[in-house]
Amino acid sequence: MNTNDWISLVIAVYGAIVATVLGIAKLAENRVLIKVEAGFGVAPGIDGVLLTAANMGRRQVTLQSMALRLSNGKMLVFRPANTDSMLVRPSFPCQLKENEACNILISRDQLREELRKEDAGVVAVQFGDAVGHRFQTKFHLTASEL
Repeated sequence: MNTNDWISLVIAVYGAIVATVLGIAKLAENRVLIKVEAGFGVAPGIDGVLLTAANMGRRQVTLQSMALRLSNGKMLVFRPANTDSMLVRPSFPCQLKENEACNILISRDQLREELRKEDAGVVAVQFGDAVGHRFQTKFHLTASEL
């Protein structure tokens, strides 16, 4: 190989590396990214557990459901039909654009009752979107802590 061949090879390899890095960065930039948080909160008439799903990505996401994963392996699923005793802002299905959040406040009394029925504690909070993705965070809570 002569000098021109080596220069062409180096330029081609450099171009391939730059294109690959930029392609990966673009894919990462456009992926769905939901941040799930759980803690305690208060609203007029409700003292409870506050669950938040925030869209940290650039793509719009439609959340369809929220569930609490229990220590006994079961799930307490909350869908539009059984959100009457919760303060849901906004309600399901919940469309989240970039930097928007869905906040759910579950009454301590309601949650305590459900956990006692199941004889279990909460180990994680999970939101589900319209295409089947699940977004979750660990959250440990027992009925006696409520």
